[in-house]
Amino acid sequence: MRKQVSFVAAILLTVLAQAAFAAECAEEMTFDANGQFVPTGECESIDASRSDGALDILNLVGQNKKSVERVVGKAESCEKSKYGEKCYYRGGSLEIVFIEGQADWFTVYPSNALYLQDCIEQIGLKSRKPDAQASGSMKWLGLDGLLEVQAFRGSKGYVDYLYVKARTP
Repeated sequence: MRKQVSFVAAILLTVLAQAAFAAECAEEMTFDANGQFVPTGECESIDASRSDGALDILNLVGQNKKSVERVVGKAESCEKSKYGEKCYYRGGSLEIVFIEGQADWFTVYPSNALYLQDCIEQIGLKSRKPDAQASGSMKWLGLDGLLEVQAFRGSKGYVDYLYVKARTP
């Protein structure tokens, strides 16, 4: 019975979130060739959340701050950096640098990710052998169209953080 209530609650929350998105973006909606409403501009739909609670980084790349916040929640704080605005999300477990207004550099502090080549799956990337490996880091180049992805070893065999450069070197 408890699982049924949780499932119904999850569906209800999803419907409410979609309704809020539709209300917020109503002025930016248009019809497609089939007569269906489609979002345009800043209200273009993105889905960077996964059913397991992990982050799908590829769907955040290139998005503006407003679009990112629809997925990961409101920024807890932001500051100017040398390359653009840097914002902190999800209790500091996600940092994004917006270069020229677009999400470009990401630092993710995963929870309980073992320091193995498949640790990048926690941010929605497909596992493959790293292009370079040192005692404390692994690096993938050109992974899923990203410039560079790095995993840095923390204590006790876990990942300290993942660093992604999407477009800007």
